Amino acid sequence: MTGFLVRARHLTLGKVGEVKVMAVEILHFPVLGLRWVRYEGTLEATDVFATTQTVYVHVAGDLGWRSFVDLEAVTAVTVSFSHLHSATTTATAQLTAAGARLRLSCHAPTDLTFGIARMYQTMMGNTGVVEAYVSRDRDEALRWLGLQALPDRSEAAPLN
Repeated sequence: MTGFLVRARHLTLGKVGEVKVMAVEILHFPVLGLRWVRYEGTLEATDVFATTQTVYVHVAGDLGWRSFVDLEAVTAVTVSFSHLHSATTTATAQLTAAGARLRLSCHAPTDLTFGIARMYQTMMGNTGVVEAYVSRDRDEALRWLGLQALPDRSEAAPLN
């Protein structure tokens, strides 16, 4: 496996016979200074905290990292404002301690994901260590990072 795959430690039951599992895939492209984070399923607080820990811990010490966060496959969100605030506080502390900065672009095509992503953008925008952008249009979100397309998954390197 070239990426880093996190599966939620818990399941959220949906309709009878349906089980929803949140998957988070983090692909690392060190040559491009890029992390591609892809969420799928129900986005919960534990997913945000796990991703924040993984992405920001591994960014520490690396200046100029870019992250593309894709929320296209998110089907439900149970994250609150206080969850996002806690995650942004943690991320800010880790980035500040490392002297690192991050440029993050989020593709959030639905009203639900766009709203959550805009809250995150607003909170991180006040920190001075993260420059964040949110768009409903995938191509626009990529262009903001200076990309025309995402790299091939096979080019991803493991997170150390």
